[in-house]
Amino acid sequence: MADIPRISVRRSLAIATAEEHERLHDHPWIASLLEPGLTADRYCLIMSAYLEFFQSLEELRLGMNALAECSLRSNIEALRQDTIGGESYCRPMVQIDLAHVALSRDALLGALYVVHGAGFGARTLLNAVQTALPGAGVSYLSGGTAPQLWRALLAELERLADAPWRQQDLCESAAETFVSFGRFVTDYCECAHKPLQGGRGRESAPILGVIDPARPVALSESGGWLCRFALRLRTRCRRRDVWQLSGRWPGQDRCRAGWPFVATS
Repeated sequence: MADIPRISVRRSLAIATAEEHERLHDHPWIASLLEPGLTADRYCLIMSAYLEFFQSLEELRLGMNALAECSLRSNIEALRQDTIGGESYCRPMVQIDLAHVALSRDALLGALYVVHGAGFGARTLLNAVQTALPGAGVSYLSGGTAPQLWRALLAELERLADAPWRQQDLCESAAETFVSFGRFVTDYCECAHKPLQGGRGRESAPILGVIDPARPVALSESGGWLCRFALRLRTRCRRRDVWQLSGRWPGQDRCRAGWPFVATS
């Protein structure tokens, strides 16, 4: 009997997360980036949700001191550029569920696979945004995923080829990251926003807390335990603040859908 060819870890991961992936194609907020009536305010709000999620994941990666070659730093810088100049908002503190990522290095790798893979899907939104909003910042959407970074990530995946017991954390984390991202974007964008007094921009807004660009470095220098403690503490604060701000707990009336995302298999 001929040997059955072994599929790659990347392909196995795509198969294992196919259901969660498909559910994320019709996210009502992200899909609106394709609409001709897209406003600059809505675009900036959605990109701000991306920025918050990416920063939180990068903080966790730094706290775990792992996978430096798969850093999200360039994505974060691009998103910061794209969200400068929008309407001034109080930044809502909305719960980001990344507890599954902190379980292991393999779980972190699964989450990074999803987020970096989103760079391929972002390209499908670029033309629509540029048509609706000529001159809008599109550093993130146009940047895609750097080939060198993607090759490094795929190489990390294939190191698990002979360790199927480690692939469970990888696949479960990737699937949960699809769900967490779609959930967070919905909660963030539906949370009540109030213009700041005095015309201050979002970067200077102290209300409900803005992630300090220097903070991930400080967390990584302090050790992984501090990063995990900070994330738990922030989650508790976010639950309280969102309830006070919007009158509901995060998770009420969440949509099942997610984001336009091109399959990487």
